[in-house]
Amino acid sequence: MKLRATLAVVLLALAACSGSSDARGKKIGQDEIVTWDSGQGPAFPALTGTDLTGGPISLQPGGAVTVVNFWGSWCGPCRQEVPALKKAAAELAPKGVRFVGINVRANGDKVGEAKYAAQEALPYKTFWDPDGKILLQLRKVALTAPPQTIVIGPDGRVTARFASAISAITLESLVADATGTSAATTPSPAAS
Repeated sequence: MKLRATLAVVLLALAACSGSSDARGKKIGQDEIVTWDSGQGPAFPALTGTDLTGGPISLQPGGAVTVVNFWGSWCGPCRQEVPALKKAAAELAPKGVRFVGINVRANGDKVGEAKYAAQEALPYKTFWDPDGKILLQLRKVALTAPPQTIVIGPDGRVTARFASAISAITLESLVADATGTSAATTPSPAAS
């Protein structure tokens, strides 16, 4: 009986670490990373709205690889991934990769969220989505809670979704996959 229990635990652990494939893309690990082959992912819709300062902001996917990060200052893992996002943006934006944030579920505290973004010197604009309307619009491509990072290929289709605090190495690797270039590293769920 003890041997069966041990074997069951080992098999569950192996299953959790293996990838699977379904209509939503190839899952790696416990669904933290889902990837799609070029041209196979869901189309990312165009977005318009206001940013954290109240100004207009829009996102028209396509033409360049785009990284979309869903965050909120109230979210501990979101705060944890900020240095990695800043590092990746510093590395990738000069190569033509676009970055945009979507601030979700901030309970109407736009001033607090804008202050946090300014203190952290986020190097990209952020949509203000306190009631989750944008997130709802993206239900075919995004999960419902941050942190979450989506990589959109130059064709406007999602190539990867990472549902956890992301590391710079993982993000750079997912962007390399979207651009068809090679990365020296492989994705890792740990944030840096």
